[in-house]
Amino acid sequence: MKRYIRLCLLVLCLSISPVMAADATTETHSVQQVFPLHWVQSFTEAFHRIRSSYVEKIDDSVLFENAIRGMLHYLDPHSSYLDKEALTDIEKNTTGQTNGIGIEVVKEKNGLKVIAPIDNTPAQKAGIQSGDLIIKMNGQLIHGIDFDEVLDKLSHPLGSTITLTIMRNDRSVDFTLTISKIQLDSVRSYFAAPGYAYLRISRFQNGTADEMKAHINKLKAIHPIKGTVIDLRNNPGGILQEAVHTSDIFLNKGLIVSTNGRVKESKTYFYATQGDRLDGTPIIILINGGTASASEVMAGALHDHRRAILAGEKTFGKGSVQKVIILNEETGIKLTTARYYTPKGKSIQGFGIQPSVVIPQVEGARVKTNSISVKEKDLSRYLHNLDAPPSGEENIVATLTQEKVEDYQLFHAFNVLKGLHLIHPPESTTDTGVATFP
Repeated sequence: MKRYIRLCLLVLCLSISPVMAADATTETHSVQQVFPLHWVQSFTEAFHRIRSSYVEKIDDSVLFENAIRGMLHYLDPHSSYLDKEALTDIEKNTTGQTNGIGIEVVKEKNGLKVIAPIDNTPAQKAGIQSGDLIIKMNGQLIHGIDFDEVLDKLSHPLGSTITLTIMRNDRSVDFTLTISKIQLDSVRSYFAAPGYAYLRISRFQNGTADEMKAHINKLKAIHPIKGTVIDLRNNPGGILQEAVHTSDIFLNKGLIVSTNGRVKESKTYFYATQGDRLDGTPIIILINGGTASASEVMAGALHDHRRAILAGEKTFGKGSVQKVIILNEETGIKLTTARYYTPKGKSIQGFGIQPSVVIPQVEGARVKTNSISVKEKDLSRYLHNLDAPPSGEENIVATLTQEKVEDYQLFHAFNVLKGLHLIHPPESTTDTGVATFP
């Protein structure tokens, strides 16, 4: 028994050492200094009892993996264990190629809450919305099922169908979707009217900033740009660095975002470089409850520099940064290591960003409501914000007309943009080096 416990201690030390190395400061610590010995002994005793006495034989690797899952489970909802397939999926998602139905979800007590559907995917085409609560998959309740098992069912096999039961406005709705190969182009563009451009960013993945530059060049070759609506609605985020590079496209200088956590490596500052690709012309950024994480970085940066006006609805409020830490060749963890802060030093974690121009989404002449609209602060074990709640800003609420248009928020965003261009032409620059608009 003592020999077995010593072996477990050795394995435990080896299993945690990569994580310790990733978060290490200049000091080094022995395992005895990090953990009281009786904690480690209790762990190995529990491991031995489960291994030897549980009613069914369980593989040692499964026990160790689930021990790691258990540690991460009681952190925030964005920290998780990554098996080989999950690591592969992360790589595919950052390149824009994956199999699935196209939704960004987080685990909740009674199911999966949808942060946002992704453009041009089976989920978005079927009508799944931000805030939907998935309670069943193929008739089986999600409650009690391991999160990785749920995600596995959502991602493969290709061509199979899956039926999701969703709670929305206190009633359940079934959606049958086909698992498809998804090539995610992160940027779309067109002219809504001569000189008034529309740029849509569905998520931030490898190459998003380069895609954005290409779309702007294409638009400029067609017509000089007077003003632009950048649509970040239902953008669940993605790669922080791509959000930084994309924000830089519209700024000349100044801080874009900073991050801060417990270890030295988590303290970072990202600055803009010279060269506003839209030459100081007006920008409206459309946001809503599905605008999360990296997309909130961009919205916050352009808002704080007074480079863009935010319109739409309050954002999701995910102001934390996750790092993928490789444990071995086949497994890793996704760990929240920092909070990020807007150029004015504000954390939006749990708060979200309030638009300056409030435009509710409507269907016909009715305001569209969703009683289970989800925000970061609604998630179980969400990471609390260390700042005080933001003081109320003066907001303009758009007066909605009765025109029958497909997208009311976009329709009124262009109305605001055109009025802004006519009434308030851009000033030259401010001390931040960017054009400003009242």
